[in-house]
Parts: sequence; structure tokens; C-alpha cells
Amino acid sequence: MENPYLIVLQEEKEVTKEYHQLLKQGTTNEDRYGIGLYKEIPNIAGDQQVAEPYEVPGLMDTLLIKYIELSYADLHAILDFHHHFELIHPFQDGNGRFFFSFGLTMLNKITNSFNHRHYIPLL
Repeated sequence: MENPYLIVLQEEKEVTKEYHQLLKQGTTNEDRYGIGLYKEIPNIAGDQQVAEPYEVPGLMDTLLIKYIELSYADLHAILDFHHHFELIHPFQDGNGRFFFSFGLTMLNKITNSFNHRHYIPLL
């Protein structure tokens, strides 16, 4: 019998890659690097060192497990996720656009878990 936790992790990985595919569809990168795939060539994020391609699957699994385990997301959790996501920089291109979209789903956890008026002063 399959572990339900692993099923959820696999679903989150697929959703993550589908988000990226939707964001990059029809761009020049679709032909150059492929879309909805983790990077295969080392990339950069400004002057910040990011994960090597061989490290990405394991690091993304760890990050997505942390996301799955959140019973709710607060601003700290979203910023923490974003920080680690940027250090991994899992896609060849479009990581910032991806997180903007994915971050909105995390913000949805805030609005469903708390009265968002508490967060307005923090923005």
C-alpha cells in the first residue's frame, strides 16, 4: 500500500511543474530549455549562489514537504518558503514569475485561516 504522504508530495511536485509550464508556455525558453522541468544547466540568481541541477529534486522535495506540513501559512512561512525557493532556483528560467503565482496560493492559506485585516499593516 502506498504511503498517502508520498502521494501528496508527488501531487505537489506535479502542480509545481504545471504552474511553471503554464507560465512559460509560448516563450522562447520552451524550445531552448523545456518548461515544467527542473533545470539541467547551472543557473544564477543575481550574485547569489544557487543549487546545482543534481541537487534540485531532493531540495525541492524537502521544501515541498515543509509546505505540505503547514496547517496554515503566515507571512513568515511565505517569506521562508520564498527564500529557500530562490536558493534552490529550480527552473532554468521563470523562477520569480513562478513564485509570484505560487505565492498567491500560499496567501490564500492566510485568507482562509485568518482575518486578513491583521496582515494589512505588515504589508
